[in-house]
Parts: sequence; C-alpha cells; structure tokens
Amino acid sequence: ELIATIACTLGEAIPEEAAHALAARPVETWTACDHTVDAMQKMHRLDPEGCRLSREALQRAFAVAPGLEFARLVLGWVEFIECRWAPDRDGKLDEAFAIVRELVRENERNSGAWRLMSRLYLHAGQPDEALTHARRAVEINPYDSDILVTEGMALIRSGRSSEGVPLIEKAIRINPYAPGYYQAELALGLLLSGYPEAALETLQKLSRPVMHSRLTHAVTLMELGRLDEAQAQIRQQLIDFPETTVAGTLLLLPGPDAEQFAATLEKAGLPD
Repeated sequence: ELIATIACTLGEAIPEEAAHALAARPVETWTACDHTVDAMQKMHRLDPEGCRLSREALQRAFAVAPGLEFARLVLGWVEFIECRWAPDRDGKLDEAFAIVRELVRENERNSGAWRLMSRLYLHAGQPDEALTHARRAVEINPYDSDILVTEGMALIRSGRSSEGVPLIEKAIRINPYAPGYYQAELALGLLLSGYPEAALETLQKLSRPVMHSRLTHAVTLMELGRLDEAQAQIRQQLIDFPETTVAGTLLLLPGPDAEQFAATLEKAGLPD
C-alpha cells in the first residue's frame, strides 16, 4: 500500500497487483539493495579506491541476490568510471557496454540503463548515438533530472549547446540539491553558447571542482582575457589530476567545439 501511495503521489499509478508484488519481495532483495546503495555512495568518490570499495559492496549484494538489476546497473557505472584511469580503457568500456546492453534486452523500460548507454557513447566519442539513447531514457522517465542532464550533455557535445543549456537548467529546477556536475555542465554549455560571463558566474557557485570544471574554468578565463588566472586553474588541475592532457580533453568533449576548446587549453599551459 505504501509503495502504491508513493507511486500515485508521483503521478505514476501502478496496478494493485504490481504493488503487492513489490511489497512481497524477499528480505534478501532489500538487503542487496542496501549494499548497492552503499556501492553507489562509494562509487561517487570517482577514484580508484572508491571503485574498489564499491565493487566489494556489490559482491555482498550479489551474494544475497544474484542478478539484481539495480546492482548490475551500478556495476556498469563502476566499469565506466574506471575507464578514466584503466590501462585498457577500451576493454573497460566494452565491459560496461556488455552489462548495459544485457540490461536493456531484459527490460526495455530501464531508463537508468539507457542513460548509462548514452554516457558510454559520449565517452566513446559518439555524441549522436549518445543523444539517441538519452532521448530514449527521457521518453521513459521525463522527470528524472539526471536523465535530463545526460540529454543536455549529449546536445552540448553535438555542437547544439543552445539546446542543451535549457535542459540542464530544467534539471536544476527539478533537483535544486543536485550534484556539482550539473553546474559544471551548465557552465560548459553557456561557454560554448557564447556566454563566458554567465559560465564564470555558474562555475563560481561550485563548492569544489568536479569533473572537467577546472578546464572549463580555464577556457572561460581565457575567453575573458584573464590569462594568469587561467594558467593558475591549469596548474591546479595538473596537481589534482596529473594525467590531464590536451589529447584527453578531445575525448572529454567530442564534436565540433573540441578542437577550439583544446587549443585554448594548450595556450593556457595544458600539456599535449
């Protein structure tokens, strides 16, 4: 009854028999979900140790509920995050693709899996494919702020920043306590739309740098003619993430804006 009430409150009425089926799930399933939430929290550290701890939590989840869809989706995200530092980047990406493709084969309504598929295609430098899969996720779950941001990211990397920015702004209105990467993506979209002042104002709202925000910050400052400050951002980026390179930036931002973005970073002092 509680599950049905919550679902109806969210405007997503579910059949009574479905509500009873959810409520009747064995205790092991809920225990596995607890372990999976723990894995998500550790994964969000976005570093090797966080991913290692996340895998340990997922092992506990699979031990009590083998094949749990939620846990498999989180495992796909862990594989994706590990692409950033794994020597075999393509191998990690293939593993993540294999997990998410199996999930959507089993359940075409799994919006989280379609969202992850979009992010994987972005990482593979295929923004048009990413946009297709993000829009599939939006069709299923149009009020999920994470999904809206993913669609916005795909649009930005397809050279359509002016379309991506409103989606990310909508996501922030839906989720005002959203993670910092929402603001980082909004700033990137504003910058690429020709609004460096607005991008800088958005970046200054971040409590700490996330994802590519220092790189966006550096390019924004370069656009505003503030070379010394841009170089300071690059120096700090290289302290925090010494593996950062211009070539890596081209993977981060595929599409028509990538070359100019990378060239500006090089002028600010980012190594090839």
